[in-house]
Amino acid sequence: MNPKLIRMLSLILAGALQIVPLVRSALPSLAQGIAPSTSAIIFRWAAGGVAYLGYNAISSASRIAISPPNATVGVPYVGTVTYSGGHAGSVASMSLSNTCLGSATTLFAGLTVVYAGGNTANVSGTPTVTNTYRFALKIFDASSCGSGGNNDTRVTSLVIGPSGGGGTTPVITAPPQSLCSQEGADVLFSVGASGTPTPKYYWFIGPPSAGVLISTSNTLHFSSAQLANANSYSVVASNASTPNILTAPFANCVLSVCQTPGTNQLFFRYTNFYPVGVALTLNSSLTNVPGATNNYTWLYNGSPFVPALPHTASVTIPGSSIKPGVSGTYSISFVSAQTNGSGVLVDGINSGLYPSYWAFGLPPNILVFPQDTNVNPGANVTLSSTVTNNATAYGANTPFTCSWFLNRSNLVSSQNATGLVATLHLALNSVGPAHAGSYTLVASNFWGVVTSTPAILTVTSASAPPSQLNALISTPGGPFVITFTNNPGSAFTVFCATNLALPPGSWTSLGAPTETSAGHYQFSDPGTQTTAERYYRVRSP
Repeated sequence: MNPKLIRMLSLILAGALQIVPLVRSALPSLAQGIAPSTSAIIFRWAAGGVAYLGYNAISSASRIAISPPNATVGVPYVGTVTYSGGHAGSVASMSLSNTCLGSATTLFAGLTVVYAGGNTANVSGTPTVTNTYRFALKIFDASSCGSGGNNDTRVTSLVIGPSGGGGTTPVITAPPQSLCSQEGADVLFSVGASGTPTPKYYWFIGPPSAGVLISTSNTLHFSSAQLANANSYSVVASNASTPNILTAPFANCVLSVCQTPGTNQLFFRYTNFYPVGVALTLNSSLTNVPGATNNYTWLYNGSPFVPALPHTASVTIPGSSIKPGVSGTYSISFVSAQTNGSGVLVDGINSGLYPSYWAFGLPPNILVFPQDTNVNPGANVTLSSTVTNNATAYGANTPFTCSWFLNRSNLVSSQNATGLVATLHLALNSVGPAHAGSYTLVASNFWGVVTSTPAILTVTSASAPPSQLNALISTPGGPFVITFTNNPGSAFTVFCATNLALPPGSWTSLGAPTETSAGHYQFSDPGTQTTAERYYRVRSP
């Protein structure tokens, strides 16, 4: 469908590079030399003008076809008009001569047409006049033929023949039209012919005399056109007057299949985000019959590259040229010509422009890292970090997301920001042991992710009071007993030495005391029975 008026979706970055599609297109006359912005209005040339918009160019493969293509005067007719192409799934309404087809509308004498939902319309009635009727339907992606969305106008033909009478040789009055399709798009060729009795149709790859029969319908449909489908096709219209289909009237058409540059075509309203300073290779191709000659022209914002790029299907732009200021629409124009053995042009396709939008930039940079902090339980803590968006296509309008993680994996907070520099804070109130750990800030934009060095938050446990050996009990012929009090549930080790001047590391560990009741500890040392003098020390743990 041709965009009539679309506003670019606002730039949104949610989570770690969960990229929301962006609409970005502009006429070359408007876009040349203009840096990308986060909002733009897309205009469409008046009817008959050159289509510069990607939506239009890639939609050149869209078609409508009516089936069956033949009707007879005085005989009730029921048929279906089908719209095909890359936008077939988004059809919401249709119109005929500015009349929205919400109800039955006169198509020709004796026939009416009504929108049937989806990408189809129904034609019914009893025709009264012999003719080949060519008609156009306007396709909308807005309900009730609304003007706020996209639209596409396509033409097909219904052949109405006379009733009775002698046999007449078929005449192809609505031949199939050659087209260029985006790879993977829906493609539909159709044909219509007059003749009595009603002709039957036969589609071939190549000419009928040497081709391969592939269909016996009035349409030839490719639900997802591939490069291998590019070829020359012919269709024969035959009835009892021309029983030999190899000598019956036929018409030719050519299917060209192209790949446009970029992984996200403008057709799908996506932007290609690419790093600054890295060489960019744009690949494209146009596949045709072997006799066709293809020419490629590469454009930037609608104008030729300076210096000019080769007229080849694949070009590489050096990394030194990939800068934020050259973000924009990179397009390729396909021109295909097929000649006979004498060099005479027999068919050709001028496909228009196939654009893709590229935005160049760098991942964020962390200027100030969060710092280690040591606090007591119940304190309030604020961790801070300053992040900058380096050179990007959107300048000060570049969005980025900053997420705080505890111990690398537990998401604590996610904050969105826009601009060149932003300072992010993580506030933790009344911290406890569960808050202790390693905190990192992960900053991301359309071009990548950067992670800060970890900041260690230590929550100090409540200080234990010093252990006082408040009772020393010696029993005749028995062990020496030490008792003391401290916080309940604490761990201690008892050490001894015969020389008080020894360094702590040289004292002998005797083991752990027993907590006889909450906060009351006791340790028995049987070694005093053989030692004249001993000193004791208690350590936690």
